[in-house]
Amino acid sequence: MGLRAAEIQLPLIHAAGSAATLHLPGSHLDMVRCGLALYGIAPGQEAPLPPGFLPALQWKTTVVQVKRVPAGALVGFGGVPAGEGRALTLAVLPVGFQDGFSREPRTWAEVLIKGQRAPLFGQVSAYQCLIDVSQIDDVRMGDEVVLLGRQGADSITVEAAAQALEITPYELLAQLMPRTPRAT
Repeated sequence: MGLRAAEIQLPLIHAAGSAATLHLPGSHLDMVRCGLALYGIAPGQEAPLPPGFLPALQWKTTVVQVKRVPAGALVGFGGVPAGEGRALTLAVLPVGFQDGFSREPRTWAEVLIKGQRAPLFGQVSAYQCLIDVSQIDDVRMGDEVVLLGRQGADSITVEAAAQALEITPYELLAQLMPRTPRAT
């Protein structure tokens, strides 16, 4: 028996998430629940965003230390050997798995600094990670690092990061912890 047939009156009825809000107007009822679309992220391949929707989320941090490390030196969480016969320049970022910056079984492959991609180095710890900036000139403490978003002509999208992590964009966003500062 349906709710109306049972004479049950609800103050509001809603059944449409982002995909239905964008593509099934008949499902809107009294209200809608947009989630991913509010971030400028398509809810799925079958539910593309309309033209003009842009990513609204950026995740940034700054370099807290830069250090030249001799080849073979053990560095970072777990003591990973630096370089394969060459010295490295590593930058420390104050972000780790406690912030939602994944560690296991997959992690971000790279970040953006000075408009260039820099690979992660070693293991992500609870509150820090390392990036290899050996190929990027003049990296200094305080430089902006983009984990998600655009810097210069390049970007790391939520969708691309989620694909590398083998999770959905929704799961990636849900992993961003409340301790991560938000812009106002």
